[in-house]
Amino acid sequence: MDEALKTLAGFSVGKPVVIEETFPLACSPKELEQFIEASKRHAAGWIGFYWGKPPEELRRSTTIPDALMLGWLELFARNTTRLTRHESK
Repeated sequence: MDEALKTLAGFSVGKPVVIEETFPLACSPKELEQFIEASKRHAAGWIGFYWGKPPEELRRSTTIPDALMLGWLELFARNTTRLTRHESK
């Protein structure tokens, strides 16, 4: 995470930086949440891809991809207000 945050800081040159393709594939949802929180200093936003299966359907599924998607979706749902609130830097 330290290396990723250092790279992000290098892109923070006075223009909005949006982090795309966020997903807990090489990390846990908790680690992704920690990265998002730590990256707020430099990031203007975060984007991920959502296939559209409702959380209820993902919870009933027994597949690993659906479990990963549910963790990601719950992370963003849980943090929507905090991530979309404008804060002065």
